[in-house]
Amino acid sequence: MRVVLDQVINHYGYLAPAVREHPAWFNGKAECDASRQKDSDCPLAGLPDLKQGNPEVRDLLLGNAQFWRDQGVQGFRYDAIKNVDGMFLGDLLADDRAAGIWTLGEWYNADTGTVAEWQRRGFDSLFLFSLQAAMKGSIMSGQGLDSVAAVLSRQGELPRPGEVALFLDNHDVPRFAQGSLFEDVGQARTKYGLRALMTLRGVPVIWQGTEIAMRGGADPDNRRDMRFEEKWTPQEKSVFGVAQNAIAVRQANVALSRGTLALLRTPQSLADRLLLFTREHDGQRVLVAWHGGKERRSYSVRLSSLGLSAAPGAVIPTLFAGQNAKIRVSNGFLHLSLPPRTRRPSSWTEGCASGRPLHHHRHRTREMSQAGESDGQRVWPDGL
Repeated sequence: MRVVLDQVINHYGYLAPAVREHPAWFNGKAECDASRQKDSDCPLAGLPDLKQGNPEVRDLLLGNAQFWRDQGVQGFRYDAIKNVDGMFLGDLLADDRAAGIWTLGEWYNADTGTVAEWQRRGFDSLFLFSLQAAMKGSIMSGQGLDSVAAVLSRQGELPRPGEVALFLDNHDVPRFAQGSLFEDVGQARTKYGLRALMTLRGVPVIWQGTEIAMRGGADPDNRRDMRFEEKWTPQEKSVFGVAQNAIAVRQANVALSRGTLALLRTPQSLADRLLLFTREHDGQRVLVAWHGGKERRSYSVRLSSLGLSAAPGAVIPTLFAGQNAKIRVSNGFLHLSLPPRTRRPSSWTEGCASGRPLHHHRHRTREMSQAGESDGQRVWPDGL
């Protein structure tokens, strides 16, 4: 097990004694009013804003990070990096990289361009908020899968696409399952989302409660206490079973856990309800089909138009359990029969690998190991 520790380096709590004891550590109204860098020099949500340029604050934060490195922590998740002094953040990341520490930054609403910029500036990973919004819109609101494809089409901009953090929800946005007024629908679509998440390139991050389709609106309702197995309903246990299976499939397939991702061009008339891409690693290829239709549909697409080729019988029909989906290759065509809103990875060859997603609990990140690929960069010896 790898341990990633949440680090808040931008602010203190509203009632922290240090606010009274060390007022010089914090940016006040005068500093905020005079600053041209409002993001870094003004309070976030009214929280006492640390002045990282103050030598005492700088030494305190750098020393705290070193303390946890010495305890054996292998990674840090840095909160609210948009609001942190850039020079200080650069120094902190330099220390992390020298120590072999994996770093994950949280920049609220980050798109591919923001993630790419901060990977170049020293972070290993950032949360890709634009993909989360596209997935929620398509899966929960029926807005079409073309918005997901648009985000995935920008992966070439990323220095390390295999380390980008992928998520359905977190403590800053409403719960994924809250996207439907009906609890059973929210649970069914969360199953879709969990399976879909495990087919993507990057590091899947599961915020505590997502694995059971926990509900919750805007902050603070989305931060309900973690509930353990003895309190789960049968429906929540069913969602958890899907999460377990999807993670196991990713662990057992090297293409899904480490492979590159290549979008396949689907006919424009189908782009809003059919998303096709491949994951490939060392000769193993997995075809992934996401279906956004409201009813069961069958599709036949010429393989050559997708840039694919396969002999009849070379396809393992499905890797996920419990999906009533069908695939067949014949006479140069890919034939798909897909139930409403499914995610279906189908393997063209065989192979296996290990890898697990990061399970995130605010202030208590529980588990992390390889869920992306190293991209030739510094990573832990056995991957992330």
